[in-house]
Amino acid sequence: IQYNRYSRNGQKLTGSTIITMRRSRSRNRHDTELPSFSNTKGDGKGQKKILKWNHVKPVIFTSLLLLLFNLLVQKSIHPSVAVQSSHKRISVESNLTKVSVVILTYKKYEALAKLIPSVMQQQVGQEEWGSTEQDFEIIIVDNGCIPETKTVIDKTFSGSGVPHKYLPLCNNPGYAIGNNEGVKIANEESQYILLLNDDIVIEDETFVRRMVDLAIAKKNAAAVGCTLLTANGEEIIEAGSIVWNDGSAAGFGRGSKDFEQTQFSYTRPVDYVSGACLLVDKDVFTSYGGFDHVNFPNYFEDTDLQMHIQHDLKKQVWLQPFAVAYHDEHGSFGSDDSKKMMKQGHKIFKTKWASELAEHHVPPPFPLIEYEQQLAFLRASDLRARDPKKANILYIDERVPNKSQGAGFGRAFDNLSMLAELGHRITVTKVDENASESWCDMKCRNKLLSLGIEVVYSDWYDFAESRAGFYDIVLVSRPSTLKKIHGLLRTLYKMYPFSLIYDCEALWYQRDEGMLYLVHDQGIEFPGANESKLDFQQPSLDLVMKAERDLEISFLSMADTIVPVAEGETETIKRLLPQPTTQNVHTIGHVMEMNRVTRNSFSERKGILFLASFGGQMYYNGDAIW
Repeated sequence: IQYNRYSRNGQKLTGSTIITMRRSRSRNRHDTELPSFSNTKGDGKGQKKILKWNHVKPVIFTSLLLLLFNLLVQKSIHPSVAVQSSHKRISVESNLTKVSVVILTYKKYEALAKLIPSVMQQQVGQEEWGSTEQDFEIIIVDNGCIPETKTVIDKTFSGSGVPHKYLPLCNNPGYAIGNNEGVKIANEESQYILLLNDDIVIEDETFVRRMVDLAIAKKNAAAVGCTLLTANGEEIIEAGSIVWNDGSAAGFGRGSKDFEQTQFSYTRPVDYVSGACLLVDKDVFTSYGGFDHVNFPNYFEDTDLQMHIQHDLKKQVWLQPFAVAYHDEHGSFGSDDSKKMMKQGHKIFKTKWASELAEHHVPPPFPLIEYEQQLAFLRASDLRARDPKKANILYIDERVPNKSQGAGFGRAFDNLSMLAELGHRITVTKVDENASESWCDMKCRNKLLSLGIEVVYSDWYDFAESRAGFYDIVLVSRPSTLKKIHGLLRTLYKMYPFSLIYDCEALWYQRDEGMLYLVHDQGIEFPGANESKLDFQQPSLDLVMKAERDLEISFLSMADTIVPVAEGETETIKRLLPQPTTQNVHTIGHVMEMNRVTRNSFSERKGILFLASFGGQMYYNGDAIW
């Protein structure tokens, strides 16, 4: 199907620009204003704020998305296995340094005395690298060369056994040249360079490993950054940063004290991350000649490098929110000379990247009202959200999908994994308020967050309403979910139209009809019958069954695209729906891992091994084994 945006009067919006306007209205849950799509300008009275996006999503071909989705499914292996073969691999010789940590310092020996121990505690090695030891080196570039600095270095490293190098550049050649010279003496076998300011402290011993893990996991990643907090840990400095089309920049989340907000908590591709904490592929860094010290001796050199990564190399910079560092910003900024150099750097930066800024970056939203500013920041903070070839997807299920659970949630997790691998931005939320946190524990949530998927546990409707107009596609999983929320979905659709994909999984009413026929009509009992929700003694059971069937079929009619789990359901759905609609029914089955191949051929094997869950009301598995 094609996804189109419409005005409130049903007129399709066409052309390259969509206008968002604001208007007041009273609703049954809240009395706050929300934006709405319209193709008419307001009269200045309640409809006066107009936002024209230079980069909006054109028609989204959901069928193409599902085609790519199916191609991954047809590989018959878990997506993590499929991805792994195309990722950059690190050589397994355990005696080689994999990460070179470059610390540039200038007369800040007290800060350096805090930073170095936090780096020395890192456990970087991985079994897949051939080592679980500290597999990194530390290079300290000294632009100040005061005795106290050397004393701190010698004292801290004494007897530690951590490989380190000291490079004195006593004439203070600047930030860009200092880091470039440090990279030049890095171990030639290092694959990654981690650049650190001397006025930060990294949080725990997993910091570097998490940064490197993400760089390896994302096949197109050339750089990774961390979440930066203030030195006292009370506020966010940046959780990734945004470059606006005028060349100015903004740290996403800056000033926020709520670190647990979901928009800060998942991995995502960003415009750039602060050079105070930047992991970069060494080959990418050196092939660019390092930081451009001619144009940017002290400011914008890190942003310039990451613009090169994004626009010249067509690679990505990712944020790793699980890696946290504390930064004493006052040690880096504030003097009149610094402000002058920053202003000059911005001018050169804006000129150098003028065409890329105009084509790929959005305007700063500061003239807009607060709600529209928030949505604009959210779009700009994740490159996928503003990519016209990718979709913003709100996924709604009974519970947060857990790969280790049954009842279709393993399949749901795999589907989300593949959608994320295709580059779409996904938010997952649930409707079952009684689901315990143990259903999807910290390990389960971290898997989703590491895939670049936002996970929301608050009330799904309040959340969706707060982001009205942000999502292109709403993907609802299983009939029980849609049964609970279809009325509120219609309310949301009136605010902002979206494309509805309904992953019906299976036709549940068919299970109940089959159970009714066997038990009620044929008098047959089998294991699992007592788990059924059906009351076989109810006089009006036929009417109840018909009502359930009609309701489930009406859900199929609501959807723009329907996704059953098996071909049998697909064929049944096509018979139930009008002919023009049947082209939008696509089968998405299960992803099966193939870790090894059996020695015996099919003809040599015998017997059946049946694996299934029998918990709760999974009576149809009882039917299957019977």
